[in-house]
Amino acid sequence: GVAGRFFRALGESKINVLAIAQGLSERNISAVVPGSDATRALRAVHAAFRLSQTSVRVGLVVDGAWAGGVGVGRTLLKLLQKQRTQMMISFDIDVQVVCVMAEGELLWAEDGGSISDTDWTKAVDGQDLPKGLKFESSSSAPSLHSAFTSALLSSECGHNIVFDCTASEEISKQHPGWLKNSVTVITANNTGVSGSEELREELDSAEQGLSGVEPGRYLKEVCVGGSLPILKTINDLMNSGDRIKGIEGLFSVSFSHIMHRVSPPPKDDGTVPEGIKFSEAVKEAIDLGMMEVD
Repeated sequence: GVAGRFFRALGESKINVLAIAQGLSERNISAVVPGSDATRALRAVHAAFRLSQTSVRVGLVVDGAWAGGVGVGRTLLKLLQKQRTQMMISFDIDVQVVCVMAEGELLWAEDGGSISDTDWTKAVDGQDLPKGLKFESSSSAPSLHSAFTSALLSSECGHNIVFDCTASEEISKQHPGWLKNSVTVITANNTGVSGSEELREELDSAEQGLSGVEPGRYLKEVCVGGSLPILKTINDLMNSGDRIKGIEGLFSVSFSHIMHRVSPPPKDDGTVPEGIKFSEAVKEAIDLGMMEVD
C-alpha cells in the first residue's frame, strides 16, 4: 500500500523516522525525520511515487594504466555514460558518475553533474575542464581516498555506489569504511576477501552492520568464477534449506584454459591432441588477458 511504499523509501535511503501520524485517508501520512535528512527524505519519497527521478551517485576507482589504455574502468565509465538516458526513461533512475579516482589522481563534479570519458581525458592531459569539475593530483593516498569519499557522499542523496575496478590492496582497505557509510561496493578487486584475516573480519563486521549503522551492500560476485553468479546461487540454495554435498567443475576461466591446453580433452574421433607445457599455457593465458594484472 501507500504507507508501505512511503516508509520503504525512507528505510532504503537510511533515514530514521522519529514520529508518524496518519489521517483518515491512506494518502494522508506525516513523518518526522532529522532536519539534516529532510531533503534526502523528500527526494526518496518523490522517487518512490514516481514524482521525480531517483538519483544514484557513483564513484569509480580505476587502475593506474587508465590514461594510456582502455581497461575495465574506462569501459565501465563509457557504458554508464551511454546508458544514462535509457536508465532515466526505463527506470526513472539518474546515474551520476560524480568522482573518478586513479593512482594519484582524482576528478570530481561539484554541481551534481556526471563525469564522462572525455572529461577524464581532458583532466589528465591538462586541458580546461567544463564548469563544475575539479581535478586533483596527490602523492598522498590517504588524502586522495578521503577526498574521493567526501566527493561521493551527499546529504541530499541516499543511494551511493563505488565500483572498484582495481587489484589494489590499498583500495580494498577502503571497502569497510565505504560500507559503514552506507555505500554499496561493487568490486572486481579480490584482495579484500582474500586478504588478511583482520581485513576480512573488518569487512564482515561492516557488511553485517555491527557498528550500528545500516551498511551498504558488498557485491563481490565478479571476484569469483569469471563473474558467474556462483556465490548468490550457493547462498540461495542454502537459505532455502538445501544442503550442498559437493561442487565439481572449473570456475576459473584462466585455470580452465590452462588445464585444457596442458591436458586437452579427446576429439570427436577419439584422438587426444598433444598438450603443451604448463609454463607455456600460463604465458598464453596472460597474453589473452585471462590472468590478474599482478
